[in-house]
Amino acid sequence: MPRPSLSPNPFPAERCAGKGAAAGSVAGMSHFAVHYSYVPDAALLDQHRPAHREFLRALVGSGVVAAGAYPGAEEPSALLIVEADTADDVAAMLDDDPFLLHGAIAGRRIQLWNPPIGIFA
Repeated sequence: MPRPSLSPNPFPAERCAGKGAAAGSVAGMSHFAVHYSYVPDAALLDQHRPAHREFLRALVGSGVVAAGAYPGAEEPSALLIVEADTADDVAAMLDDDPFLLHGAIAGRRIQLWNPPIGIFA
């Protein structure tokens, strides 16, 4: 199946505050919140979910800190917390996600997220 025409990063790094290291980041890395919106096609999501989860599991320790769907959300969606230098690095890291490759992601938003309090501070 051809790659969807969805822009891999609708918020290019130059528009994301904090390109590169940010105060409170570890080893020059910043945290990014990645919001996925999924297509309303349960069969497509079910078909590619195992490969999607395996893809994300393989990135734990190499950028992905946490990932999961929003249970009970009106629209199928998920949140990923990723550690990287830039939003473009996050986009590149996630570009081979089977959900993206098979058209299961309707939208992907990458936002710098460096909280001053808690385990990500």
